[in-house]
Amino acid sequence: MKFITCLFVLITLSPASWAEPETLKVGIIDLRPWGYMENGKVSGLQRDVFEALSETTRIPFNYQLLPLNRLQRHLKSGRIDLASLFKRKKLMPYVELVAWVSGETYYLVGPKGISFDRSNLSHIKHIGVIMGEENIVQKSLIDKYKLTAKLDVAGVSYDTSLKKLNAGRIDALCIAGPGLKAYLKTLGMPDTFIEDAFVIESQEGYLQFSIQSPRYTPNTISALASGFERLRDNGVLLNINNKYQINKK
Repeated sequence: MKFITCLFVLITLSPASWAEPETLKVGIIDLRPWGYMENGKVSGLQRDVFEALSETTRIPFNYQLLPLNRLQRHLKSGRIDLASLFKRKKLMPYVELVAWVSGETYYLVGPKGISFDRSNLSHIKHIGVIMGEENIVQKSLIDKYKLTAKLDVAGVSYDTSLKKLNAGRIDALCIAGPGLKAYLKTLGMPDTFIEDAFVIESQEGYLQFSIQSPRYTPNTISALASGFERLRDNGVLLNINNKYQINKK
């Protein structure tokens, strides 16, 4: 009787319940503080979030550090499975939004803490921007306010643009909240500067899974979504954000 019972259990169990979860290919944006190389491995805010997500879901991740443009292409084609980035119209046919991560605000800042408003935007001739964020500045700033300013695209890091800004080689810089924190710290300025900084655009960040991936299944999506909400409810995400001093405005 015991043998028959055991045999019945083995037959009724699905093969998926025996197998270990497949390793997911995770793309991390190559931009501090979200992602960067440290001691030969991918580090940063997104790595910390994904590590916590892997631990709570018991799904193993393999990380790739990628520039924003390439990350989007790989997600679109299924060369990576999962990424955390802004909701973009051109990606929507190719991804499923797993969970809301956070909002992010882009600011326009000048050298030595110069502030901008609508009255002095026309004086800007060159705006620094990192690769992958050109459309934000073009549509939400240049086109919206009919500016003649040119874009100065300086790689995938804010570091080069900040140096150009402080040297007077560009007039202004488009920068996300975390980058602005670093900018203010370098100048010895208080965080209250952010309250008066000129907002270019606010976007929503999501965990996004490529529907082109061979590892795309409803069960995987459900496990990731519920795991991410546990991280939010347990305060894990807040602790990681506080570690990297992310601006929550």
